[in-house]
Amino acid sequence: MSFQAAPLRHAIEITPGGLPILDLLLAKWRPAVDQQAWEALMALDSAAVDILQELDSQQDDIRNPSAYVQRAVSNVKAQVDAVNQRALATSTASQGAFADATAAAATAAAMQFQTLNSLLQPVVPLVQPVQYMAAPGVMLDEKAMLALQTATPEVVTQVLAELQSKGAEVRNPSAYVQRALANARNKVGLAGQAAGQGGDVTTRLDEDAKRALQELNAEASQRILQQLIDAGDKVNNPSAYVMKAVRNAQQEGGVAGEPRPAGSLSLERVEFRRRGKP
Repeated sequence: MSFQAAPLRHAIEITPGGLPILDLLLAKWRPAVDQQAWEALMALDSAAVDILQELDSQQDDIRNPSAYVQRAVSNVKAQVDAVNQRALATSTASQGAFADATAAAATAAAMQFQTLNSLLQPVVPLVQPVQYMAAPGVMLDEKAMLALQTATPEVVTQVLAELQSKGAEVRNPSAYVQRALANARNKVGLAGQAAGQGGDVTTRLDEDAKRALQELNAEASQRILQQLIDAGDKVNNPSAYVMKAVRNAQQEGGVAGEPRPAGSLSLERVEFRRRGKP
């Protein structure tokens, strides 16, 4: 819906030869009004007659007829503009109300479609894994509980105590328990291998030396422990001996998960050979 302003139309054509009173007004005031004001007056419709009649009735009080006519014409145009603005505002409001109603209807239809679509979606039940309480505040999954059952009571007590002490720091208690039990089994395996060939040699080592052995693969760790057993009483400080042996093994590639190829040499030994040193 569009709106067009109402044009100023000539409902009464003001020309000589019309009504006698109109001819008299035109003849009387044409010489007193300048060209610009007169043309503005002639552009009006019947309001021009009213302006001329008011001018004639107030002639004793009007010193500048041209200014009076210009002001009167401006007032008439302002009134016409006000009427046009009100009509335009009414038209715009109607269009806005129609647009709002259309948008509301579209939104309601979209919501109904989404609701219907959600009802048609298949329902997938969420199955939560079963959790077991291994200790106060410690919930574990089935795999972790089975792993605890295969460990010794001492190891279970130690692992659960460490887990409880860490509290919220451990995001996945089940994974923590399985990893801790695996580490405990590895330590027991190393100690058992050494014990079969000369007693539990790991009892002579401090914690740093034990942790250093854990950083090597099983072959390198066993070799160092066997060398320590073979050395016997010649080694006054077993822990220092192991730490040095671990560093040498790491330099030669004997780190955990990286078995050293047979016959490989460390970079240090290669440099010695290049220089002709033994």
